Amino acid sequence: MLVAFAVGGLWKSEGGKLVTEGDGFSNSLTQYDDFSSGPFFDTDTMEPFGFTMNSFDATYERTGPQKGTPRTFRANITYFTGADGTPHKKSIEVNTPLDIAGNKVYLLSHGYAPVVTVKDGRGKVVYHGAVPFLPQDPKNFTSSGVVKVPGAQTKDGQRNQLGFQALFVPTFGGKNSGSMFSQFPAPDFPVLSVNAWHGDLGLDSGLPQNVYQLDTKRLKQYKDASGDIFKKMLLPKDRAAQMLGHAGAELTPQQLDAESTMTLPNGAGSITFEGIKTWASFKIAHQPGNGLALTGAVCALLGLAGSLFIQRRRVWVRAERPADGVTMVEMAGLGRSESARVAEELATLAAALTPSAPLAAAPSRTPRTIPPRPPKNRRSLPTLPILLIPPKERARESRCRSQRDTGSQQQCVGVFGDGRLHPRLPRPHGRVGVRQPQQGRPDRRRTDHPGRRARRGPRPDQAAGRHRRPGTAQGRHPVHHRQP
Repeated sequence: MLVAFAVGGLWKSEGGKLVTEGDGFSNSLTQYDDFSSGPFFDTDTMEPFGFTMNSFDATYERTGPQKGTPRTFRANITYFTGADGTPHKKSIEVNTPLDIAGNKVYLLSHGYAPVVTVKDGRGKVVYHGAVPFLPQDPKNFTSSGVVKVPGAQTKDGQRNQLGFQALFVPTFGGKNSGSMFSQFPAPDFPVLSVNAWHGDLGLDSGLPQNVYQLDTKRLKQYKDASGDIFKKMLLPKDRAAQMLGHAGAELTPQQLDAESTMTLPNGAGSITFEGIKTWASFKIAHQPGNGLALTGAVCALLGLAGSLFIQRRRVWVRAERPADGVTMVEMAGLGRSESARVAEELATLAAALTPSAPLAAAPSRTPRTIPPRPPKNRRSLPTLPILLIPPKERARESRCRSQRDTGSQQQCVGVFGDGRLHPRLPRPHGRVGVRQPQQGRPDRRRTDHPGRRARRGPRPDQAAGRHRRPGTAQGRHPVHHRQP
């Protein structure tokens, strides 16, 4: 998967393209509106393909609390691949990309493109086509755009570049209010509001400009006789009769032109709102590492499933050849998960090895001494041997003391001569307690008697080393040991 991510990042490419209804796209670098690629991507090796957007279908919820919610976004295209250019029809929807020659074509967004016709002062058509407008209101598609006409002239033949700023609403909702806003995203009652500029558009300077904005530094705005901004609301020419005729009005061709055309002052030209087209924005992405990443992900899932459902085992086999010359093979197993079949599986494996390695005779074993169990409700104490004294002798009780000067410990246990344990000694488990001496003071407790509680700290008569007996450490009695 890491290799797939590296390949996808180094050889990837992606770009965006806005296509108006009836227009097309070809997979070349100059056709993209924006383009980015990895450091190893070669633009000369781009796959030859293209497509044309025939139409765009969009439906919206018209009633209820979700009024205006989009229900269908579908771009109907005709695409071709390779040198033969055989056309194929296909539809692209949101989250349903089209795979063309190893490239994914995604549908991102859509909008409206009013179709306008511009005439200059000579009455000559200097511009005709659909102009994409960008939505300012993503819910109801109130959109704005500009129209730039650098080849316009006055009626005297003088150069007079024209620029138009416009606001488009698919369903006009500002009747008798003087404002422009849309109340529904579908083009039920489209209206285009236009104001005009003239002068120098700055296109000849060689500097790049935004096609959706108008640079008004060297332009003058047209004004009416009263000095107000010259603007007008236009209806689409192909639907004006239907829109106004629905209210019972009968319009003549001159009236239709008056509703859909704005004539500039002093005969400088005109602009006509012919109709509406839709545009769609596409993303073309090339990801060469997707297949490799998918393969790595599937392998990782299979490995994870195997680790969960396959029981892991560890088996050790050790072969030794002692002095008798017979090779001794020992086996042991360990389950990595809780399972009661480890012993059974190990036995099956041993049985499979029996023909080539028969079982050896069991060696003689000496009884193993099992250590006595410690007493309950007591601290774990070290185990000490029990010294047996001949029956004819008597042993008095031995004591275990800590020498202050050396810090060493001596451990011993006394018994009666007849082999019976001393009544005050521990049970036959043979354990007695030895307390670790603390630094700075000797151990004053008796540890060979579990029934007596040891005193804590030195006795008052032996504090500060007083009343010492000659030949002893810190005035303590010497420790006597009885040898068997």
